[in-house]
Amino acid sequence: MKVAAITLRKGNVIDNSGKLCLVTGYEIMQPGKGASVIQVEMRDVRTGNKDNVRYRTQEMVERFRLDQGEYQYLFADDDNFNFMNQENFEQIGVRKDILDETSAAFLTEGMICQIESFEGEPLSVTLPDTV
Repeated sequence: MKVAAITLRKGNVIDNSGKLCLVTGYEIMQPGKGASVIQVEMRDVRTGNKDNVRYRTQEMVERFRLDQGEYQYLFADDDNFNFMNQENFEQIGVRKDILDETSAAFLTEGMICQIESFEGEPLSVTLPDTV
């Protein structure tokens, strides 16, 4: 859905030149002369690269909604951590580079985690508050 750049907030996921990016910060700048601009700090959700982009406040930006769901951790193989959807029992593989080593060390069989995905591709895994 297209939204005005001025409405972007931390945590929004937007399209930046064909890349899916998570907004990590923003600042509205009002120069003495000319129109206001918003400087947006963002991180590419697939590669982790950071970027700063300036938009005119009226400029329209594509904002995405991520799918969230509860998944049960099953096992790890060479390339993936494997989870099962709690609603339809479908299994998905999450690339090992999505989870940092510290979080991966706390994964135990049967643990319920929150996974955010976009068009079926897992982007992030959130462990429960208590392990």
